[in-house]
Amino acid sequence: MNKIGQNHGIVSFSIVFYGIRHSNLRFVCCRHKDSFLLVRPHNGYWIMFKGDKMKLRFIRTMWRYLLSLAEKYTPMKFSDDSVEDTLNYLLINDRIGSSGQPTENQFYAIRDAGYKTVINLLPQGTENSLKGERTLVTALGMRYIYIPVAPFNPTRDDFDKFVAAMQSASGGKVWIHCAVNARASVFIYKYRCAVIGEDEQSALWDLRQIWEPFGVWKKFISLR
Repeated sequence: MNKIGQNHGIVSFSIVFYGIRHSNLRFVCCRHKDSFLLVRPHNGYWIMFKGDKMKLRFIRTMWRYLLSLAEKYTPMKFSDDSVEDTLNYLLINDRIGSSGQPTENQFYAIRDAGYKTVINLLPQGTENSLKGERTLVTALGMRYIYIPVAPFNPTRDDFDKFVAAMQSASGGKVWIHCAVNARASVFIYKYRCAVIGEDEQSALWDLRQIWEPFGVWKKFISLR
């Protein structure tokens, strides 16, 4: 093993379901001191977790993300159809809910829970995105707002669009999602602090239920 491998504990692996190796299910998992980093080859870094609690969240997030990919590319089913079982579900308040990519049946549960607007930050055709999401959401009577955010290039324009979407949905319940609630949780945190002036520590506590932003995402949070 080379020096980088020794220092960072790099392990490359592919996930195989029904004996089929799918290129979208290939990852590199790195460990350095108390941190874990999940990397998608050709797509760049994915997400970093630090500390014991973050390690547990990393394992949970990684496992459920891989299961969501399995559900996408195979007939297998691992998740329940409830709102609470959506990937990395986090209820912010009685108006805002967030998660990673919901399944088709979970969108029915989201509608039944009274949500009127869905904001999707996950580019279609990537990762664990749901094909035909716009058609499904609108058929369920919910408003659909699509703001594709590149995993490692969030922009001020993306956030301005998000703010406009949130303001246009005022008065109704809003569901915000991306792939694993990483992008969504950062956008929500930034909106709560920079736009509506909520207590930063309270918003930060919610953000850290999902992950600890780093790199471009840490810079994005501080962008004014």
